[in-house]
Amino acid sequence: DKVIIDDDLGAVRDIPRRLGLGAKFGLYKAVFDLIATNATYDVDGLPLFHTAHANTGTAALSYGALSEAKRAMREQKMPVGTGVPAPFLNIVPRFMLVPPALEALARELRDSQFAPKGQVWEGETNIHRGTFDIIVVATFTDPNNWYLVADPRLVPTIEVDFWGGREPQLFTERPETGVQFTADKVRYKVRLVYGADILDFRGFYGAIVP
Repeated sequence: DKVIIDDDLGAVRDIPRRLGLGAKFGLYKAVFDLIATNATYDVDGLPLFHTAHANTGTAALSYGALSEAKRAMREQKMPVGTGVPAPFLNIVPRFMLVPPALEALARELRDSQFAPKGQVWEGETNIHRGTFDIIVVATFTDPNNWYLVADPRLVPTIEVDFWGGREPQLFTERPETGVQFTADKVRYKVRLVYGADILDFRGFYGAIVP
């Protein structure tokens, strides 16, 4: 109790907040690991990024590579068995996912008025300007790989389900029971039960750079 009373810096009172952040970071990592580890697409048993899915390449991030990646996403076709000819879906990326090492280049490709110096079409009007949002994923360990993802409101991408529809729950022991009673201690528990899976490969493009 004295530790709690003398908690002038708020370290004890900050414990619940940090527990909640830790739980949410676990969810953050689990979702982005589906992309970084090239998780299996359960529908066909292939990796998310696979030549059979026509959604992968090996080119380092550049003006030209981004153009080719966008073309590949636009040329994705309707799933077989929909009862209609396989037309192009004309998917456009909403997000570019990059490791911290590629953040500066990603922002240059998105924000520059002209094609960046040293790139294909250097000095020409930058057709990629303002066409996507950037997500810098701190847990991406490969400094070269980059990804495009469609708007999940328009194209199925990843689904996350929470047990009972609940986000992180924080629990403490009932007052005057357990260690609160025997040792004047407070114990916390955080619970976050969830599952995440890939819904459709067509909303993704992955550049797996050698």
